[in-house]
Amino acid sequence: MTLPRLASALVTESLVAATYGDDNDRKTATLSLNGTDLAKIPLISKPILSGVDTIKLLDPLDVDPSYTDADLVRIWTQFSSLSGLSEESSASILSELVSASEWFGRDTKDGGAFPTLSSPAIAWEQSVMGGHPTHPMHKTRAPLPPLRLDPSYNLLHPRLRLIHVPPTSILTTGPYHDLIAPFIARFPTYTVPAGYVPVPVHELQIAHIAANFPEAVIHPPAVSYPVEAQQSLRSIIVPDLDNGLHLKLPLGIKLTSAVRTISPASAYLGPRFSAQIIPKLTYDRTILTVAEEPVSLIGTHPDPLVARHLACLIRQDHTVNSNSRTIDIVCTALVDTSSPQAIFGLITKESRVAWLSNYIDILLRAFLPPLIINGVAFECHPQNTVARFSSEAPHKLVAFIVRDFGGLKIHPATLLASVSEADLTFVHPAHSILTETIDAVWTRTYHTVVHNHLQQLIRVMGLHTGGEGYELLRVHLAKFVPPTHPWFTEPYVEGKCFMRMRMQGMDRWHLHGPFPNLVLFRGEELGILMEKGDGQSVEKARADEQVTALGPSSWVKVA
Repeated sequence: MTLPRLASALVTESLVAATYGDDNDRKTATLSLNGTDLAKIPLISKPILSGVDTIKLLDPLDVDPSYTDADLVRIWTQFSSLSGLSEESSASILSELVSASEWFGRDTKDGGAFPTLSSPAIAWEQSVMGGHPTHPMHKTRAPLPPLRLDPSYNLLHPRLRLIHVPPTSILTTGPYHDLIAPFIARFPTYTVPAGYVPVPVHELQIAHIAANFPEAVIHPPAVSYPVEAQQSLRSIIVPDLDNGLHLKLPLGIKLTSAVRTISPASAYLGPRFSAQIIPKLTYDRTILTVAEEPVSLIGTHPDPLVARHLACLIRQDHTVNSNSRTIDIVCTALVDTSSPQAIFGLITKESRVAWLSNYIDILLRAFLPPLIINGVAFECHPQNTVARFSSEAPHKLVAFIVRDFGGLKIHPATLLASVSEADLTFVHPAHSILTETIDAVWTRTYHTVVHNHLQQLIRVMGLHTGGEGYELLRVHLAKFVPPTHPWFTEPYVEGKCFMRMRMQGMDRWHLHGPFPNLVLFRGEELGILMEKGDGQSVEKARADEQVTALGPSSWVKVA
């Protein structure tokens, strides 16, 4: 369902005005721009308001699921015309929205059986149908020329191809030849010039290799074998290769907001951050496992936009061979594929509250210490985070695994002050993971932990409307941050604006603007209340004043 995500972005990012209506229990959101109504959207729940009827946060899960994508083209075309967006940008964005809608329809057409508690981790990865929970281009698959993507191609079950390149064409970090050997040994017999370096390649990436690296020896399609793709599609596992590793490979396809290749900066960062920083960070290793990237390979082409197409990351995979001891479920599956109440048999509200309380407790204990002590935020949104449950009933959550360093946010001053002999010289000063303010690290954490991760979980568990889920969040959050912290005092916080970013052509840089602070949400009937340090409650009118103060200049570009 692409249209609910588009409507959510337009409203929450203040790109349109949105008015709430409730007539005889028929809830609606009326979207308008410059005095023109764009749509009246049926809702199943009351969105977060400012004042009586002004909608300030509309989540896709607020929208009636029967509201289809039939009006997608009309609404976007009318909005882009009224907003003054160029015809070229409007058409480009529309093509991505249509792609997302079509691929969602294609992937959900046949349905299929849900995984069970005895299913391997990869089954949960591949069960996710909706993609990103809030991004308007949640299922976009836009190939970068010269690649063409057949709509019938199954992105979850690709084949791994093999190329060989001269040593001068690539730069490796870490024991590449040792760790890549088990993956290369799986290929059928082949011949290659002496001295060339083997590189596994996603079969769809061969088009980019052929176009950009004439020195590469590309083996025929027969020199290949089947692999399984994780939810991200570019991270793959080799079935029955139980070496505790998987591959992250470039894929010249735009998925959501970016072409999913591997930049030289990311290839350079992974092994060095793994070896030099992760061992020194402060976090409880019994409840958080960081999937390190011990090896990387990247092309040496002088143009980074070309070099990014020839790359390979070898990453730890802690879900391999773990199913006899634990049940590992990528967190997106908890809100997309099914729900915790269905997976774990949480029949009563009391059982749901207890389950969610334990989940929030472990999530915060896992990810807040490196933020508070070291100034490091992991991008622990649901796709990057795997929840680990006990294999024994009642299958309690025991830990998390986090992967992917591309979305890190680091405040160097805090890290260097907290870790003896830490060295960040391997990170380019202009790298997007570095920030001059600790506030930006908290902003990244709010987006990934609260707005993205917990909001969806609280909603699917039926603990949003009454505010119970956020009460649990406040209780556990208070163990780490004082009541004077902005998360406890400010009715609006900086939120990540996917549609504004796309309209301005941003990729590696992010745009943030004022989103209602969900930490303070107390249920539909009370709306947003703000607690001062002295415990005094301030009514919703205070939130209205904050919106007025946060005018257009509050939309800021940050790394």
